[in-house]
Amino acid sequence: MVAEEVRTLAGKSAEEAKETTELLGETISAMDESVSAADATAQSMLSPAGLAEEMDTLIGGIADYTTQQAVIAEEISHGIDQISVVVQKNVSTAEFSAAASEELSAQASSLKELVSKFRLR
Repeated sequence: MVAEEVRTLAGKSAEEAKETTELLGETISAMDESVSAADATAQSMLSPAGLAEEMDTLIGGIADYTTQQAVIAEEISHGIDQISVVVQKNVSTAEFSAAASEELSAQASSLKELVSKFRLR
């Protein structure tokens, strides 16, 4: 039963790690888009033909990407919190298993000692 619980928790850990990896990929992608938007804004500012409306659109895009990044960062934080909970459960389960193992070992030693006192006639 303990091994099953450990397997379940390990599966959850793997799922959360996968989700975190996906969220990190999304963050990197959003950051790349933000850099592109910033580059485009810079080029627009340097260009003599740059229009204020185009700059406003690009700055709005940067603001949108920044908002998206904040949401993704919050999702990553939530994912890390979930992984932390699973890891804490794994530690607790491992400690419980170790204690149970020690108790069983002590009982086995005691039983072995009792059985050794019996003699067949």
